[in-house]
Amino acid sequence: MRKRRTLGPMLAAALLASLLLLPTRGQPAPGGTPADGKIFRILDLISKKINGSVVFSGIIPRSVAITRNQDGACAICINCPREADARGTDAPKTGAPGSNAVAAPAGTDAGVSSGQLLVCDLSSLWNPRFMDGSFTFANDTGYDEDGGRYEVYPTAGSDTATCLLGKLLFLAGRGPAGSALRSPRDLSFQIALRRWGSTYLAPIGGCQQAPRKFREGDPGAREAKEQAARHFDDSPDWAGRYRTAWAFRNGATDNALLDAVALFASDGDEFLMVIDLRKLESPQATYFWAPYHYYQSIHLDRHTLAVEGDTEAGGGGYQPSTTIEYPYAVVIGQYARLRLTSPTGTPEVLLVVGPCQECP
Repeated sequence: MRKRRTLGPMLAAALLASLLLLPTRGQPAPGGTPADGKIFRILDLISKKINGSVVFSGIIPRSVAITRNQDGACAICINCPREADARGTDAPKTGAPGSNAVAAPAGTDAGVSSGQLLVCDLSSLWNPRFMDGSFTFANDTGYDEDGGRYEVYPTAGSDTATCLLGKLLFLAGRGPAGSALRSPRDLSFQIALRRWGSTYLAPIGGCQQAPRKFREGDPGAREAKEQAARHFDDSPDWAGRYRTAWAFRNGATDNALLDAVALFASDGDEFLMVIDLRKLESPQATYFWAPYHYYQSIHLDRHTLAVEGDTEAGGGGYQPSTTIEYPYAVVIGQYARLRLTSPTGTPEVLLVVGPCQECP
């Protein structure tokens, strides 16, 4: 008589083997699993579309040196080494520094930035569409078409803030605590997607981090989940969150134009400057006028602000990009002359922004 084989030991062995093959909790694969392929392909599509709309990404410095050039104009060098930004500052020889003229505290690392900034031009971006702090992507074309709608949230690490000025989306963050952002390679711009209890992150804007997945309970899952949230601000407090101190050298002094700069960032080749027009007009002002000529001019009740390129009036050539979304004017470019004049006879203020020959 044939003896019946018991299945108990065999089932136990098979169960033990399957448990050994399961991934260890708390050590997820950085790229997820094959089952996550669809999500990562969708994120790849969204990332490419967002990257196509990026017009600027760079570092918000903690301190910037203001010098006086040979023509007597104040000058900001956008390619100065970050470590030297706040060293050797001179006290102004004439006049008194304004509220922004704050020297870097002694003993601080001048290379540590105030934050990082990414700016997108959304005028030609319809899928994904940005609204109320998130991008909505309709997955009706491309890989794994399913007709679904996916919400992704732009993030700049900890302390993310996003705001919209007309067609321009600003994404800013201070970065991880104690971080020293010294070059665009250190930027951490990403998009975050929440799906089935997990958070997926993918890089945008030149970020070098690989796509990642965080499951509930994994190390870093809480921080990743916080990034997949709305960080939208209709009234950005750039001066309070990302203050840049002006360090005056060579007899340069503070002026009304510097005092109106709400946000300044640079990647070493290009700069972005946001100017608060409210600081250049009277409290009683009711309108402004901005005709478009060979250079951008903004007429306020107390001042006229002109943004000029590297050519004489009426000539062709390079001109910086200027966008006006009251109460802000946004200037992006490699070089610009900002000229502030007043009908009351106040002396003209000229600010030159761009690379200098002495810096590498």
